[in-house]
Amino acid sequence: MNQLEKNIADAIKAAKRDGIVGMSMRNLKQVTPTRGLTISVAEYHATFDEVASQVSKRLRFPIIKGGEV
Repeated sequence: MNQLEKNIADAIKAAKRDGIVGMSMRNLKQVTPTRGLTISVAEYHATFDEVASQVSKRLRFPIIKGGEV
């Protein structure tokens, strides 16, 4: 697991501990820390959604798009 995947998974696990059952991609990006990342800002923005989608599926945490799950 690379650092971005780990950061996203940690953010999702923290949200689940707080009782949050899903969130938008935009909110997930806001609450995911960038600690330990060594990629450019452009690469981060280009890959975040794809990586977050994979991690959220693995952790059974729905990403809400346009008011729908």
